[in-house]
Order: sequence, then structure tokens, then C-alpha cells
Amino acid sequence: MGLTIQIRGIQLNYKLLSGILLASSLLLAACGQAEDTAKDVSKKIEGAADTAGDKAKKTADEVTNETATTEEPAKEDDGSNELKDKTAVLDDIDVKVLETELMPKGSYEGQIADQLVITYEVKNKTDKEIDPLSGFLAAFEAYQEDENSMRKLDVGMSPLNDKYKFALENQSNIIKKEGIVKNAIAYDLKDLKTPVELKASKGIGGEKLGTLTVELKK
Repeated sequence: MGLTIQIRGIQLNYKLLSGILLASSLLLAACGQAEDTAKDVSKKIEGAADTAGDKAKKTADEVTNETATTEEPAKEDDGSNELKDKTAVLDDIDVKVLETELMPKGSYEGQIADQLVITYEVKNKTDKEIDPLSGFLAAFEAYQEDENSMRKLDVGMSPLNDKYKFALENQSNIIKKEGIVKNAIAYDLKDLKTPVELKASKGIGGEKLGTLTVELKK
């Protein structure tokens, strides 16, 4: 009787042990599958991130390249370039500088300052009433530079001599459409050494067109 109980006890213990081993195996298998699944998910996430990163980089490169090739930075024109053909081309008029002459004080009777005399012509491209003097002043301003500033020159008295007699006759005449009239203007100088810069623009404060530099030579 005791042997039977012992055998049954062994059988009972063996069943219990088998059950424990089976449960452990299932648990380990489940853990292994979970670990494999987690690794797979991690790899998929990393792959997706890499793909997204590559696409984002490619897009950024394309945008950068497109911007670089299609959008060049605008160059600001400060009007310092030499004026082509000595002509300021505006919407309504063309003003061309023909010649310049330095006239030191005392060159003609009544002259009160050293002057630069500029001979020019104005073409009227419209039906507007435009005279040669106002046409030149709309296109040009005159300056002499010093250490700290650009000194704007004042318009002086027209030379009272035979050479520039035509200026007194022409400066107030109205130029016909497509007509061209010659005139002269004098600027009072700050000194006799510093070059004069004639700055052209499309009217006062308008688009800068260029600069003519006039060396003062007797």
C-alpha cells in the first residue's frame, strides 16, 4: 500500500513538473517572439526614419539648388558707374553732356566765383512743355567730395561772354517733341582741385543712372 502511494506521489510530482516545464517553455517562447517583434518594429521604425530623412534631405537640396539657380541676389545700383555716351536717359527727355570748361574767377566781367561751365543738349521725347534748363536740372546734380561729405554745388550766373551767348537765348525756350536744343549751365566751385561729379538720375530722388567725373583742368 505504501509503495502505491509513493508511486502515485511520484506520478503526481512528475505531472506537476511537466506542467511547470511546459509553462516555462511557453513563456520563454512568448518572450522570444515579443523580443523578435520588438526588434522588427524597431528596425522598421529606423528604416522609416532613414527613408524620411533621406527624402527630407533630397527635398531641401532640391529647394536650395533651385533657389541658387533661379534667385540671384539683386545688385543695388548706387549710380557710381560711368554714364554711357555721357547721356542721361529719362522717360520724357534725354540729356547729353557735350563739353565742360573750367572758368576761374575773373574770366569774365562780373564773375564772383570759380566755375565749371557745362555745355549740353536736351531732347524732348513727349508733348510736354520742357525747356533746356529745367531738363538738365531734372537729370543732373553736381558735387565735389571732401574728407567727410559730398558737397552739392550751386548753379551760378551764366557766363557773360560771346561763347555762351546762346545759353541766354535758349535756356527758357520750349523744346518741341523730338526736338533737340543746346544750352549751357555754370556751377560755382568749392575749390579748383577736387573733381566734379555729375550724378544723373530720373528726376530728384529717382532711379540713379550713373556718374560723370569731370577733372578740373585749366
